Amino acid sequence: MINIFEYGKCAEDILGTGQGDCPITDFGDLKGEGLLKKGTKLNLATDTLNEAAFRGLITGGKLHQLINSYSFEDNTPENEKSTSSDGLMQSIRDGKPMFNLIFTKGAVYHSAVHSLKGDNRWDSILYFTDGLLMALDTAKENLKGFNAGIFDVESLKVKSGSEPQQTKTSIQFKDPKEFNRRWVFFTWDELGFNALQIEGVINTNVSFNVNPVAGSTIAVKLSDAYNRSISYLELFDTAGDWKVLTNGVANTVTTVSITGKIATLTLTDALVSTDVLAVSLNGIVADADLKYYKSNTITATID
Repeated sequence: MINIFEYGKCAEDILGTGQGDCPITDFGDLKGEGLLKKGTKLNLATDTLNEAAFRGLITGGKLHQLINSYSFEDNTPENEKSTSSDGLMQSIRDGKPMFNLIFTKGAVYHSAVHSLKGDNRWDSILYFTDGLLMALDTAKENLKGFNAGIFDVESLKVKSGSEPQQTKTSIQFKDPKEFNRRWVFFTWDELGFNALQIEGVINTNVSFNVNPVAGSTIAVKLSDAYNRSISYLELFDTAGDWKVLTNGVANTVTTVSITGKIATLTLTDALVSTDVLAVSLNGIVADADLKYYKSNTITATID
């Protein structure tokens, strides 16, 4: 169960402008955001919001972490207004919230973030220095991300004078009422964890050390997707870390033996000629330090 009122939320149903004991006067500085798979929700009655549940969104492939930005810009436009012939103004529509986050984490980071751009692809939760900002759905039964439209990433800006090389992202929220009235803010102290300290998923590359042949073992390598001199094999020495398919059917790994930068995987079902083999990490996998990794899938046909 998630009790939002224990975290200092000022309910939008309260019509009085007196603050009472609500401790929220500002959220702190905006330092990042989480891109949630569209439609992801946490039910207030049946779900929990703790570190394990949050990390579960990452390992479930539902959350991409964009954290610890270099700077941010609030580009929310003013409300659109109309003026009548006798000088009276009326509000036409609210300005849709829009934020730019700027990161200085290099070209590899830029490539990964650039791959996430799109329209109506994500919902967004915001990370401030003091806590986490989310939204309630219209029924006020579920926590969710803010309904986002465009998530855009500008072309990489290289270092120029005193300006560092940077990645600039932009996101616009489609529902101003959701942002202005149905927000929920959780302090990091109340949550018991800080999302700004939880990194996103690291991309890795699985490759065969030699072309696989008939038998019960295969030899693979696991390196950083962008820097193949870095091996991650020693982090994944458990059979359950690996996924192997033979002709599209799971072939359970029974043991993993690592020598240097090569892992030998022993399979339950021996490979025979013409088998089609597919090998990868077993989804999004955490190491002992709770850093997250995913890989490509490498395939081969047994001679």
